[in-house]
Amino acid sequence: MIDHSILYKTDAIESRVESLAKEISDKLNNMGGDVTFVVVLKGGFRFAADILNMLSIDARRIRIEFMRVEAYASAGVKRDRIRLTTLRDAIEAFTQRNVVILDDLFDSGSTLSCLRRYISSFAPLSIQEAVMLLRHVPDDYAIAKPTWRGFDLPSGLWVYGYGMDAHHEDKRTLSCIAARRT
Repeated sequence: MIDHSILYKTDAIESRVESLAKEISDKLNNMGGDVTFVVVLKGGFRFAADILNMLSIDARRIRIEFMRVEAYASAGVKRDRIRLTTLRDAIEAFTQRNVVILDDLFDSGSTLSCLRRYISSFAPLSIQEAVMLLRHVPDDYAIAKPTWRGFDLPSGLWVYGYGMDAHHEDKRTLSCIAARRT
């Protein structure tokens, strides 16, 4: 028997996202300059839409880009390679702009690490990240943790809902974040 349960209810998510949007707005307004938000598809779309809707930043300063980063296996090794869908106009999107990556989950850090390397090659003013969920990682973890996080995620859980799929693209439209033990 698989044990499924609601990990974060809709009202808790809304409250936390509102708080994150305020933190992000405050920091970016203090920094000045134009901002590119990079939405990591597919799981980050719901989180990104809610964050972007709640920002208090002049809309003329904001650009939104969508990127897909896929971790995949080769020769039986789990998630040992990353495939990044790049932008045609990346120079315009990132050069001399503050960049904020919006993603659903920080797990191993490979997605954000890949995006940071790619974006940094275009000389942005800054690169910061916001994730909805941060899986527990040791303090001495080699990959930098995201700037902002919604909630901590206990280990041993597979999460879905709020944009994240449970299996084969299902349950992305749940307004809560649910989980099952792995």
